[in-house]
Amino acid sequence: ESQDGLCFKQPGSLCIDVQDEEYRIGRPSVYQRGRLYYMFYTRGSTSGEDYYPGLALSTDGCNWQRKDADFGLPLSTAGFDSIHLCYPRLI
Repeated sequence: ESQDGLCFKQPGSLCIDVQDEEYRIGRPSVYQRGRLYYMFYTRGSTSGEDYYPGLALSTDGCNWQRKDADFGLPLSTAGFDSIHLCYPRLI
């Protein structure tokens, strides 16, 4: 809940937080493979002009380490996927 729509009281622990100009981590999904948990999400900046996929890893499902640079799917040089990539899922 928030009085002003900007500040939210955070009871409990935050699994991952925004960095630099980011304002949100959106639509996270968690998958377990063996003893490792993978969290895929979209990260967006305050400019609203960039949405990119993010990746975080965990060995216990509670403590996460961001590995956005390891996501492995860059923007294309042209076309619909040359500006934004978002809402990653495993299929």
